[in-house]
Amino acid sequence: MMAIILSAVARLSFLMARDIALVHSAPMEYRGARLYTHHFVLFNKDLQLAEIGRPFFIEHHGVEFAAGNVAQQDGVVTSYAVGDRVTRLMKIPNVVIEKFLSVE
Repeated sequence: MMAIILSAVARLSFLMARDIALVHSAPMEYRGARLYTHHFVLFNKDLQLAEIGRPFFIEHHGVEFAAGNVAQQDGVVTSYAVGDRVTRLMKIPNVVIEKFLSVE
């Protein structure tokens, strides 16, 4: 069973003011280690699920998970943890987000 955990929702104007979330899931194990993947999730204006983007890793194959998002004009600032030991911030530009969604 795949668990999907909603991190935080940010409203992005380049997506026509729709809400987007960055979620993580832990569906697979490799050599006894859990591999966390992430997806951008897009909601329509009624906050119904519109799309789940392609999976990706933030830094490496292993334990890592997104924790929160803050929308900015040119992207999203995301907080995330690596290895249950370190927390970091990363800015994800809109052009990168678009590559993981089928935004028209």
